[in-house]
Parts: sequence; C-alpha cells; structure tokens
Amino acid sequence: MQKTNYQHENYTEIRKYYLPDAIEDLFYQLVKHLEKIIEANANRYTFVWKKVVAKNEKKMSVKIQASVNKINKFYKTNFRVEKLTIIDDPKWILKYLYKKKEAENIKFVQEPGEIKRYMYQKNS
Repeated sequence: MQKTNYQHENYTEIRKYYLPDAIEDLFYQLVKHLEKIIEANANRYTFVWKKVVAKNEKKMSVKIQASVNKINKFYKTNFRVEKLTIIDDPKWILKYLYKKKEAENIKFVQEPGEIKRYMYQKNS
C-alpha cells in the first residue's frame, strides 16, 4: 500500500517539476523539425515554377497596365503602375474608384446574370 503512495508522489513530482520543461523542449524541437520540412518542400519545386511565375508575372503586368490605361482614358486621370510599386499602386486606384462609385451612386451587382437584367432595365 505504501508503495503505491510512493509511486504517486514520484509521478506528481515528475509532473510538477520535470514535465513542463520537457514538454516545452519537445515543442521547440517539433517546431524546428516542421520548419525544416516546410522549407525543404518549398524549395523542392522552385526550379520548375520559376519560369512559369516569371512568364505569368509579365502577362499580369501587361494586363494591369492595360486596365490602368483604360481607367486613365475613361476618367481622364494619370495613374501609373511601376514594377517596384505594383502592389501599392492598384490600392490607390481602387480607393479612387470606390470614391467615384460613391459619388456617382453606382450599384455593384453580386449575382451572376443580374448584370444583364440591370443593364436592360436601365436602357429600356
């Protein structure tokens, strides 16, 4: 009977004093291991995707520039999108377009097919 009590005290002592540090150490080891796995998997296919990403980036920048040119022509503005600021420049353009939307009371249509109905109702 006393042996069980002694084992219980050892278990409580281990749980109280040694287990938290061991669990924390195991957690950090697991995180480091997962980081290595993720990094290895991320680098595995970069040579395959590099050309595709570069090609699509060029196509995307051409499309963005064409859209910006249409906006400039329609609203008589002078927006520019440059390669270094390709992330931030469209944000300013969107802010401008949202202000125009509010000023002109333009309704955005969410459901497919409603665009045509809305256009037909407006024209007829």
